[in-house]
Amino acid sequence: MAADLVVTEFFDQGDKEKNLLKLQPQCLAKIDPLLKPLRDQVLDNRAHWEILDGQRLANTMARETPV
Repeated sequence: MAADLVVTEFFDQGDKEKNLLKLQPQCLAKIDPLLKPLRDQVLDNRAHWEILDGQRLANTMARETPV
């Protein structure tokens, strides 16, 4: 799945920055207060997609459950 590849690449990049460059990741909200609205929207968006995923899983389970 494409999302899995993106997440893997994201964490691999973070590991490289920590191990090779000795950088410590920072929370975006701590980097610049102007990014707080963006962070909040990302969190809202994630919550929305988690709801949709839960509904999808429930529908899948309902279809696969024998009557």
